[in-house]
Amino acid sequence: MIFAVEMLLDSASDARMRALWQRIADRGLPSPLLALGHTPHVSLAVSNGLAVDDFVPALREFAAREAPPRTALASAATFGSAEGVVFLGAVPTPALIELHRRFFPLFERAASEPWDHYRPGRWVPHCTVSSGLDPRQVTEALGVCLEAELPIPVTLQGVALVENPSGAVHARLPFGGRS
Repeated sequence: MIFAVEMLLDSASDARMRALWQRIADRGLPSPLLALGHTPHVSLAVSNGLAVDDFVPALREFAAREAPPRTALASAATFGSAEGVVFLGAVPTPALIELHRRFFPLFERAASEPWDHYRPGRWVPHCTVSSGLDPRQVTEALGVCLEAELPIPVTLQGVALVENPSGAVHARLPFGGRS
C-alpha cells in the first residue's frame, strides 16, 4: 500500500483546485483525483509502506506545533515522466521548505521505502491536477491550467495521512501553531 502525508488547502484554494479538476474532466481528460474523491493537497512525503499506528501520534504532535504555511500555486508544469502528471507548482517559500525539513525525519522513522523525490533537497512542492495522461493529454491539460488565473494564494491548513490509490484517510489533523 502507498501512503502519503498531504497538506490540505484552505477552502478558497481547495474550491479553485476542484473547479480545475472539473474543467479537466469536462475536456474529456482523465481526472483521477476528482473521480476517486480525493482532496486537493500538497504532498509532504510518500512511501510504499507505513507503520500507521506508530506514526499517527507523532504526526498529531507535529501538526499541533506547526503554523499554517502560506504559499501560492504559481506555475503549471509536468514531471516529464511516463506517469503523465500535470501539476500546479507551489512556491517553495522558506517557511514551507523548513516545515518539510522538520517533518521528513519523523516520516522516515515510520515509513518503509520512502520515495526519494520527496526527500529534503529533492522535493518539488506541488498540487496535482491530473495523472495518467498521454503526451497529447499532458499538453491539453497544461493549456487548461494556464486558464486558471495563476497564482492561487494558499494557506495550508493541516495534514492528512492518506492511503492510495483508495484515498482512505487514516488521520486529518489541523496545524495548530500561530502564523
